[in-house]
Amino acid sequence: MTASQAPAVSAAQQAAVAAKLLKLEGLSRDQRQLILKLAANAVAQQVTGQMLKSPPEAVGEFVQSIVMGVFVSLKRGEVLRGCCGVLGQPMPLGAAVSSAAIRTAVDDKRFSPISA
Repeated sequence: MTASQAPAVSAAQQAAVAAKLLKLEGLSRDQRQLILKLAANAVAQQVTGQMLKSPPEAVGEFVQSIVMGVFVSLKRGEVLRGCCGVLGQPMPLGAAVSSAAIRTAVDDKRFSPISA
């Protein structure tokens, strides 16, 4: 299906999605820490090829919150090592963070892929 063939989204549907979107400024310290853990686990699993135990909070309602975009930046000390994201489509926070973290680790063409 091409973009021109995609079904139109009504204003009511757009408003419903916007009302459910998670906003960065509304996150607690614990929620921010969980996001960091999700990103770190995704990178570690991608680089090592080993499944890591996810934090128990990773299956909760919070990680199913809908976001419109996520960027993950990896740094070695203060030096940028990679930065990629996902934008433009509503998706669950957990999936967006994992996808952006993996892309940052291995797909940022400005840097060599991260290795173990």
